[in-house]
Amino acid sequence: MQDQEVLEHLEELVFHLGLELRWEEGEFAGGICRLRDQELFLVNPSLTTGEKIRVLCRELSQADLSRTFVLPALRERIVQCEGGSTG
Repeated sequence: MQDQEVLEHLEELVFHLGLELRWEEGEFAGGICRLRDQELFLVNPSLTTGEKIRVLCRELSQADLSRTFVLPALRERIVQCEGGSTG
């Protein structure tokens, strides 16, 4: 699976989990944050595709995906990020 396709599937997974995905400029890579009563997933759009994938996978590796269908190749990428950090 090509990186762009992986990124698209990760975006769909974030949406499926009920999180709003926002592409925001700033001095951060990205992650899940809370704004008032809503959890948001922020990702810096200036990152490379690979860096965006790492940010999404890092955060999704902490989510409960036990009741969510995740493509095996995608689940493997997420599991590889467990405990990793990109800043």
